[in-house]
Amino acid sequence: MKTGTDELSLTFAALADPTRRAILERLRAGEATLGKLAEPFDMSLQAVALHLKVLERSGLITRGRVAQTRPARIAPGPLDHAARWLLRYREFWQGSFERLDGYLEEPEHLRHWRGPRGFELVVCEVDLRVGGSYRFVHRAPDGSQHTFHGQYREIERPSRLVSTFTYAAAPETEVLDEVTFEENGSTTLVTGRTIFPTFEARELYAAAGAERGLAECHERLDELLAALASRPREGQRP
Repeated sequence: MKTGTDELSLTFAALADPTRRAILERLRAGEATLGKLAEPFDMSLQAVALHLKVLERSGLITRGRVAQTRPARIAPGPLDHAARWLLRYREFWQGSFERLDGYLEEPEHLRHWRGPRGFELVVCEVDLRVGGSYRFVHRAPDGSQHTFHGQYREIERPSRLVSTFTYAAAPETEVLDEVTFEENGSTTLVTGRTIFPTFEARELYAAAGAERGLAECHERLDELLAALASRPREGQRP
């Protein structure tokens, strides 16, 4: 049996096929012969036997011998190894998203990125839960203040956030924002979608520079995250 990364490669390659996953599911109830395993599949015994060879080569099953049959049974080692490997990455990404939650929620961090360049976030109220609300007040370079508020409708940590968004000066133009977060190698792909109540509302936001303002928010967030990532971690020397 190969070890380390090679073992994982064999495990994941074997699990990539739905028929082999279905065979493993049947074997959870106990060992079974080739004939029993082949019963639910619309394929020949030879085809099922080939799947068993792949599972055996990967170490996911073992084959015994009883009279003229070779019953198969699950071998837990490779599955346990794969589960522990996946858990390490799940913990890594969960921790990353939790840290990102903190960066997005805390006023200390929000004031550094929430809003276009040149605007100051002077009021920041966030209750990040389903049914909770938020309220931001931005001070523009000319001294005027602009208030935005909304309510959180759906929160699926760490992958999706749905909320309303209203500019206080135009309450009839409440929009619905959906933001999704996807792992993309060593980075996170953030996708936003906005649903406007009318075409006129969309044009109003566009004419006010909402697209450029949102782009600047994201640019500032990128800069903040890069600065935070460069800070020494707790326990490390600066």
